[in-house]
Amino acid sequence: MSSHTIARIILGLALWAGGRWFAIDVATQARGDGGTSTAAALATWIRREPLTFDARFAEPIELEVGDLVYAQGREEPVGELAVLLDGDGRESPALRGWVTSARFRIFDRRDFHPRSDASLTLIRVPELAGAWVFHTLVPPEKLEVIEREWLAAWRRERPEILRRFTPLGRRLVSIAVDAARRDTQPFLVRHRPRIERFLQRIEGSLGDEELRTLFEDVVWPTLRRHFEPIVDELGREIWDRLPIWSFSWRFAWQSLPLTSDDLMEERWREFVGDEIAPLVRARMGDLIATSKLAARDIFASPKVAAALRELGVTVMTDPEFHDIIDLYVREVLLENAALREEVQTFLRSKPVQIELAWAASRLETVVRRIGDLLLGTRATGISPEFATVLRAQILLKGKHRLCVDPGSANAPALADGAALDAMIVDDDPRAAGTCGGRP
Repeated sequence: MSSHTIARIILGLALWAGGRWFAIDVATQARGDGGTSTAAALATWIRREPLTFDARFAEPIELEVGDLVYAQGREEPVGELAVLLDGDGRESPALRGWVTSARFRIFDRRDFHPRSDASLTLIRVPELAGAWVFHTLVPPEKLEVIEREWLAAWRRERPEILRRFTPLGRRLVSIAVDAARRDTQPFLVRHRPRIERFLQRIEGSLGDEELRTLFEDVVWPTLRRHFEPIVDELGREIWDRLPIWSFSWRFAWQSLPLTSDDLMEERWREFVGDEIAPLVRARMGDLIATSKLAARDIFASPKVAAALRELGVTVMTDPEFHDIIDLYVREVLLENAALREEVQTFLRSKPVQIELAWAASRLETVVRRIGDLLLGTRATGISPEFATVLRAQILLKGKHRLCVDPGSANAPALADGAALDAMIVDDDPRAAGTCGGRP
């Protein structure tokens, strides 16, 4: 039997089977045994009036023939991408590619009739998708459930958790503080030229006249008011102990030829060490207390406060200051190998592991419930939100969706073959409304 004969037999069997299936379906619908008939659906498909339009994108975007087009508020697609266009607007034979224009087909203009001011939007998964993943996995209604579950568990376990973990937290902070104390001085030495240049520039921003005015109007009067009584009293005590005769004859003696010129200086050093120093040490408590009071009044002055605020703003808004702080945090804390080793050793220690295991056992139930809510269960399968994330981030599918806005009702109908400017926007799972679901 020739291949031509075999082909005719197969074609005949296919036509016979199709006709018989069509007849059975019509008979079934006539008896009222089913819903919408296949024949009716086929008739609708034959009678539909498609509408095509071209869309231009502001930047190249990866599209594929058959990408569905949705409309706001409709779950079912209203059209599809019919053909890709090249840079000159001609039809491209490619089924998938990066393009700036494409031709779209509305399935049936009688069912969905865009107007002349219609618009097309491509909504894509953002390139930096961390926030998108979170908001997709945790929509507002699920976030409320998670907050409720977690707060209930936290209120229940909070006292015991704080009792067990507070000492561990203090120890962790102590490790970081010790590292900062140990490594701050080497950091300052390494970057001394840069820090000195910064300080000199900040010092240069302070006006000499302003500093002189502050000292004359605020600092000196305040110091004098606080220290004058104690200095007067200390001065009287020193004067009472001053050995005038000893200083006088030593001064006279060293004035003679062939005598030492250091007699007066030596006696003064003896007097300071033996007499003045003990008097000052005896009043050290009063001097410290007076210094604190004077400093409090100086910084309470509106003029000084204004100058300090201005200086603080100058420092805090200086890019060089932020760079130095960033460098300090990275070198002394984040990239400090010795600190990292200390922290890891502490976290691996048996006391910490015991407490972590205890916390995991107490919070396992609520964590499992939250995980089931976000990811799904064996019984129900993965959640729609998790499926969306998997498609976009793992399978690299469904990274965008196409949405058409029909335009205003009183505008003329969109002409077949019209051209539209399409927009490209990043998907926001928190946005109100739907357009064919998430990408």
